[in-house]
Amino acid sequence: MKDAYAGINLKAGCQTLDGANALGYVRARYSDPLGDIGRVARQRQFLSAIMHKALSPSTVFLPWQYYGFSTSAGAGLSVGQDTSLRDVTRVLLAMRSVSNGDGLSLTVPISNPGLATSVGSAVQWDRTKALALFTAIKNDQPLTVAPSGSGT
Repeated sequence: MKDAYAGINLKAGCQTLDGANALGYVRARYSDPLGDIGRVARQRQFLSAIMHKALSPSTVFLPWQYYGFSTSAGAGLSVGQDTSLRDVTRVLLAMRSVSNGDGLSLTVPISNPGLATSVGSAVQWDRTKALALFTAIKNDQPLTVAPSGSGT
């Protein structure tokens, strides 16, 4: 994966990334034929990998590993003044559920992944499907996943 805008030039295959390369990996979109949609998929993949590593026995049962992970994770986390420990716990549990394949992670439905604008390419939402999604979230209704490739 080579993306000058993201500042990366990665070899093919599995590898361990340092901070700059990890950031470039999750930010890259110009080198990806799917653009922003591919970037979203990589961000999900990356968060899943972090959660798997965080919950591995080598992290949880070794105090120095756990301390290092939790300190780094905490430094990158900011919450609102009214956010409770319960709220943070619910988010972390939801992230764990999604990373295990048990939760739901979706994208706002799109109608055009490459909309030309005066400032470049953009992703255009499918207005009807997006409104239905936001209404379901607002009304705390169950969310459904459409078949792969449909934008949800």
